[in-house]
Amino acid sequence: MLNIFRTNQLLNSAFLLFYILLFWVSAFVLPDRWEPASPGVFSEVIYAWIGTQSVVSKSLAIMLLLIQAFLINILVVNHRLGKEANLFPGLFYILVSCVFPDFLHLSPILLGNTFFIIAVFELFNSHKKTSCSIQLFNVGFWLAVGSLFYFSFAFFLILGIAGLSILRTFRVREFLQIFTGFLVPYFLVGIYFFWYDQLGVFWQTQVVQNFHFPGSFQGAFDWETNLKIGLFGFLFLFLLLNAGQYKKKKLIAEQKKISLLFWSLLLTAFASFFQRNLDLEQFQLIAFPAGVFLAFTFSNLKKNWAEGLHLLILLAVLALQYKSFFF
Repeated sequence: MLNIFRTNQLLNSAFLLFYILLFWVSAFVLPDRWEPASPGVFSEVIYAWIGTQSVVSKSLAIMLLLIQAFLINILVVNHRLGKEANLFPGLFYILVSCVFPDFLHLSPILLGNTFFIIAVFELFNSHKKTSCSIQLFNVGFWLAVGSLFYFSFAFFLILGIAGLSILRTFRVREFLQIFTGFLVPYFLVGIYFFWYDQLGVFWQTQVVQNFHFPGSFQGAFDWETNLKIGLFGFLFLFLLLNAGQYKKKKLIAEQKKISLLFWSLLLTAFASFFQRNLDLEQFQLIAFPAGVFLAFTFSNLKKNWAEGLHLLILLAVLALQYKSFFF
């Protein structure tokens, strides 16, 4: 299967739709009572329109996954982050985003990930530009939009600030451009709620219901939950230990961009300390950087090993998706 995506022809990303459907068929045929734990104000609007369990919401989730995978492939190929130009980053982004049945929903994180990916696009495009006010403003703007779907994306503002030091020479003026871009969506949405005398509702929905220190986990720590947490903990540790390999034999510019992806990986853990009503969906925050780094890992493996290991992982994930048929 991986051979289909060993190409830099972005049109082949269309085949990722069938890969997504492998996982998502179970979301249509198996009963589920899922409700979002920590939606932002924009997520609340989406759910009010199309619901949380409707065919429309699930179809939108599938389309978002496909678009996001396509964007990630463009990002990695255009910035030459991988050892070889292929479509693995989008493929493994989908795999991480669908690894557990808990992820097969139109979650606030899935909605916000779209804008997080766009923000990283803008940040990478600011590199080696003498004038990049628009890109830096857009970094803050899109991160804010993402956080209005899921509050934890607000902490990725730190990623934008880190990018000023890693990709560029830090300047106060450029920091203010990112920060201003971040404030604009909140200001505009706040004005809308104020106009309808609902500013308190905005504050309660967006901040009070989502911000808490330390973060509070929702649900029981049973053996299945502990196993899933352990698997993601292992993945997190594996990626950190292989950081040097991912930057090996890369140009300085590429190493800097890979470093920023590691920043985003670390910030997902940091954001968890401030998110109210945590559940397993929080792990979807690492899907973007983890998918990219897993793509690098599989690109470095021999083809037969990569195919065999991917098939084993795929079968294990599908068994998780359909386990209710057997137990």
